[in-house]
Amino acid sequence: MTTRRTTLQGALLTTLAPMVVFTILILVVTGALFGEIGSWTQMLGEEAARGQLGQARIDEIGDALRRIWISCVLGLFVFGAITSLLTSWVFRLVRHRLQALAHFLEERMAGRDVPSVAGDGVGPLATLARAVEAVSDEIRTRDVARALEEVSSRFDRQLQRALDLTDSEDEALEVVERALAQVVPDVPAEALLADSSRAHLRRCASNPGAPAPACPVSHLYSCAAIRRGTTLRFDSSENLDACPRLRGREAGVLTAVCTPLNVMGRTIGVLHVAGPVEQPVEPRAIGHLELIATHVGARLGMLRTLSSSQLQAHTDPLTELMNRRSFGEAASRVASEVAGQSCAVAMLDLDHFKRLNDTTGHEAGDRALKLFASILKTSLRPGDLVGRLGGEEFGLLLPGCDAGGAQAALERLRAALAQGVERYGGPPFTCSVGVVTATTPIDDIAPLLKRADELLYEAKRHGRNCIVTDADAPSVGVQAEEPAAQTDMHLVEMS
Repeated sequence: MTTRRTTLQGALLTTLAPMVVFTILILVVTGALFGEIGSWTQMLGEEAARGQLGQARIDEIGDALRRIWISCVLGLFVFGAITSLLTSWVFRLVRHRLQALAHFLEERMAGRDVPSVAGDGVGPLATLARAVEAVSDEIRTRDVARALEEVSSRFDRQLQRALDLTDSEDEALEVVERALAQVVPDVPAEALLADSSRAHLRRCASNPGAPAPACPVSHLYSCAAIRRGTTLRFDSSENLDACPRLRGREAGVLTAVCTPLNVMGRTIGVLHVAGPVEQPVEPRAIGHLELIATHVGARLGMLRTLSSSQLQAHTDPLTELMNRRSFGEAASRVASEVAGQSCAVAMLDLDHFKRLNDTTGHEAGDRALKLFASILKTSLRPGDLVGRLGGEEFGLLLPGCDAGGAQAALERLRAALAQGVERYGGPPFTCSVGVVTATTPIDDIAPLLKRADELLYEAKRHGRNCIVTDADAPSVGVQAEEPAAQTDMHLVEMS
């Protein structure tokens, strides 16, 4: 049985009721008293005229008036007592509701679940309670989302720092094992990497807290996740669309997640997690597995490209990106090894960077460069290459991207830059971009960079903060020799 709460309006009306009744009684008594006094006055006049007015009669009328006065005073006291009691009741009612609301907020702030205090009542107190609960629920939802984001950010930072401290592949793979133990504790997980011939996969790391899932895939492109180049999740090995290599294992029915590992635009392995079907991998853990694949792939690529003694010489010290020389070498190598695919090369330049340096100081300029570099690293795909070519100029290589794909990727980068600039607290800035596409293999990336640089300056002439693409660039030589007026350029304004 539901108990209906007394509303504030009902309590106030109950408080006013005695006052209304008392007012009506006063009016009635006053009217009756005036009538009675009139009758007594006429009666006294008649008795005085007849000579019959005596002291006894006067005393009788005086006693009647005193009784009426005493009755009025008693009525006033009764009215005051009733009004005081009702006022105290209303006060206690309001105080109780407000105390319940305050207790609800205190419990919510402490992270504990408490029942609703609003109910289905009406009136300002119930409306206030519902509004407070709605705000509390929204704040709690945001706090949970912020906490999860902070957990992911903290894991991302720790993983990057751990990998930055490694000088060999063995050390990087040891970081993978520790990361797997943290992300999917007690769940079978392993990292499979291609050998030097890129023909076979071998287990290079596994979760130390559980037996390895022992994926039977042996060839690089026999893995569906590697072929598709994206994370695959299988809810049950018995499902029709499950990976056939999940079936028939000793562990029985399994659920699995497979995340490809990419190095310099090439897929070199996969992170494979396979556990009991009743213990699926949570979405947040899948995100962390993708972070592991991204950062480990990038680190392995760096370690395979440069020896530990060459690492600092080939890296820009401020942004920790590849410098001009290492970017050019890596981009040329990737573009020459990947055949038959579209490849996009972009040049990016921070707008009015000299003005930013002159007005806010070089420290603010360095912060802007580091922020932009961080956004570049986190916004692009694992196989994309990025380098600082000098000053405020950056280069990108996007393997497997045509003009449309490159434009979409740079639009996402633009959105991430706008959000990052809004959060970082420094002076705002934008970037201009020039993009050129070609079909691999390409022996030398330099002509593409030169053409992208020309398109970058075209973006500057169009007012900055925009992207200029060259969608009709089947080869560098033809595009480099065509007049600028004949180039089919598409200008995309960046809001």
